[in-house]
Amino acid sequence: MILLTGAAAAFTGSQGLAALNEQRSQQETLRAEVERLEQEAADFRDEIALLRRDPAALELLAKTRHQLVEPGEMVVLLRFPERYGPERP
Repeated sequence: MILLTGAAAAFTGSQGLAALNEQRSQQETLRAEVERLEQEAADFRDEIALLRRDPAALELLAKTRHQLVEPGEMVVLLRFPERYGPERP
């Protein structure tokens, strides 16, 4: 009985309510993070499936994300002054 009274007092006092509200806020934040991570995992699964069935998509990924080239291909590097500053002599 004393334990129940102490627990009830902890949750009904102003500090207890503040703690409960903080826990609910953290729970919502974590729930949103879980949803974001689940969506990200689904996106990765979709990308993996695409790369397994489409050789052109795999080639594009290799060239754009990993800067790979095939023998005989020419690579042209462009410099963007607004992003990297003016070219130095």
